[in-house]
Amino acid sequence: MHAGWSHYLGAVAPRRPWFGFCLRRERAQRPRRSAAPEAGPSQGDLKVAPARILVVDDDPTIRAMLREWLSERYEVKTASSGLEALDVLEKEKFDLVLSDINMPGINGFETIRRVRAKFVGTKTALITDYNVDTYIKLALDQDITNIIVKNAPFQVDELFRTVDNLLTASQVFGLEHYLDVGTTIQGFQIRSSDEIEQVREKLIELVESTEQFRSRAHTLRMIFEEIASNALYHAYGYKKFEPVKLRDDQIVMVRFGK
Repeated sequence: MHAGWSHYLGAVAPRRPWFGFCLRRERAQRPRRSAAPEAGPSQGDLKVAPARILVVDDDPTIRAMLREWLSERYEVKTASSGLEALDVLEKEKFDLVLSDINMPGINGFETIRRVRAKFVGTKTALITDYNVDTYIKLALDQDITNIIVKNAPFQVDELFRTVDNLLTASQVFGLEHYLDVGTTIQGFQIRSSDEIEQVREKLIELVESTEQFRSRAHTLRMIFEEIASNALYHAYGYKKFEPVKLRDDQIVMVRFGK
């Protein structure tokens, strides 16, 4: 988050890497973290219960931290392992399971796989501190689209935004969740290493067309180059910096707007 603007980067969809950028003329409104909001409309004096989240992590500090934050909006329970989480799910219904990846016993991927298979309709997401290269590869290999990246320091506002979108939208990622309704969004396909530069310059043209963003063009150019290269090379196992032309079943999608 920067003064006067915000950006959105690095989403990945299964079997088709994609990412997006967005620019805002005004500071994005930060999610409020006070009283838990109502999960829906009320009928008379009857209030709709808040969504229920099960946090799965073998680190007691992380469990306590996530429970404290998320309890401001949702009903939250925790489990210290994947097997414990599955046992809890046998007894109680949850709207979302939020799991760490590296845990003793069954890891986060196996936990999510079993949740999807047995508790249909329960939404799932993973939390990881892996770097972007591994993040993209894991999303492709494991068919996982909802991964919350642990930053240092942890971005609480991003956590709330992601969880809110998971619970209320059909897909957590996408510029439409971060830009105003009616904003023009441009979409491009990258199928070769040569096309990275072409799409990058289209993005820079958009940035430089607005005086407010012009001074950030150089920084954004470098960010785009790095993320686009990761999506093109690492997601599909190509060696970085070598000329690449993707196969017909491989594609990198780019969307941006302001």
